[in-house]
Amino acid sequence: MPFSPRKTDPANAHAHDDHSADGSLPRQTSKQTLPGNLPLSDQIGLDFLPLTDHRTYDQHRDPQWQSSKLLLIPGEEANGSPHAIVLGAIDTIVDGANPPGSPAFRHVQQSIWDTHAQDAAWSTAHPDDGEYTPTTGPTDNASAQGTNTVEVWNIASNPDAQIDYTENRWNNGFRFGAVGASDCHFRELWGTASPGQPTTWVFASQRSVRAILDAIRAGRTSVSATPQGPFVTIEADVDGDGAFEAIGGDEVIIRDRKLPKKARLRVRIRNGAGTRVLIYASPGRSAGPLATFTPDTADQTYLTPFTLDAVHTWYRAEVRAPGALSGRDADPTLPDQLRAATSPIFISLRSRAVQEVLDQARIDQTGKDRQAKYAIRAGVEGTIHQAVAVTGIRHARYRGLKKVHLEHVYSALALNRIRLDAWWNGHPPDRTRTSHLARLELALAT
Repeated sequence: MPFSPRKTDPANAHAHDDHSADGSLPRQTSKQTLPGNLPLSDQIGLDFLPLTDHRTYDQHRDPQWQSSKLLLIPGEEANGSPHAIVLGAIDTIVDGANPPGSPAFRHVQQSIWDTHAQDAAWSTAHPDDGEYTPTTGPTDNASAQGTNTVEVWNIASNPDAQIDYTENRWNNGFRFGAVGASDCHFRELWGTASPGQPTTWVFASQRSVRAILDAIRAGRTSVSATPQGPFVTIEADVDGDGAFEAIGGDEVIIRDRKLPKKARLRVRIRNGAGTRVLIYASPGRSAGPLATFTPDTADQTYLTPFTLDAVHTWYRAEVRAPGALSGRDADPTLPDQLRAATSPIFISLRSRAVQEVLDQARIDQTGKDRQAKYAIRAGVEGTIHQAVAVTGIRHARYRGLKKVHLEHVYSALALNRIRLDAWWNGHPPDRTRTSHLARLELALAT
């Protein structure tokens, strides 16, 4: 279904306060204390804010961690290498040691799995700081699967090196969105690195913590210098029917390499008069832009035809203009500095063999035998979902295998009593669950 980019939420994806007291004397003597970031973020037009202090959740237990206007997202800057931003978890993410003989990125992979087990989002922070150099490329940690977003614009370092890293990963088949961060540790630097410099825009179905986390996990994001700076979005009409069904962060799977002649990218730039808008396709900046535009009004939209030149490809947009450096370590000789960037739209060609298997499976699903087997599976999955939703069985309340086992036994007994009560009183199990896509469609229609 077409997705409207009007429902956006601006935020800073990575900022700190005095709870990041991890041995840094300047940090401990700074006036960067709660609730300083909160009223500032509200004043400059942000909609939600996580405080991602180093390897702690103490900030969320601070009585000053509250706001009547901002949505507050639980967050943490986890791990040692790479630094990772975890949003929406319920407890700290542990960066464990690698057992002998295991891959070098094992600890990273485990932390990503732990994050996803908590239904949270995992992001690589400032990848140019120890995770990538232009001469050696990415480290082994870049092989970990499941990253939701990567900071393409951390003002504390070099955004162009960060973009090089992300394009390298996208070209190697990884799928994740782009976010920006001030990485603000010191109140004294608010003039150049306050929350919202840069701003991450999240395309969420509604203004809620869960909807925002879902959108971040899907990579539906865009980045601008400030909430009032140039703001760019990208959409794709892959099937050429006039409806733009994908936005940045989405992946579209197609059956035929030959796209319709009316397939189009739609790039909209607001507050961008006098800047340059560049549209890139894989492999990215090394191949030059697919198209370049120079807006002369406050709100302009451009349509660009595109074709599929490889089995996997991606398209993104960025905005550049002369002026202040885009990051502390940005190249001062560049004529244009980064001012905004989108997450890519990924387009992949499904192989003929896979498509034939999929077509046959769809035919088989219409048979009675398949429906009978699926009814059993649906019952099992329904029971698992009920256990998670009613008893919170994914998260143990106690330590020790015996106590956890006892907790599971009591959870099973509780489910049995709930189901027996429903059966005896003629109340069938709830069948009114609405899918994420249906909820999104309903939210956009209102």
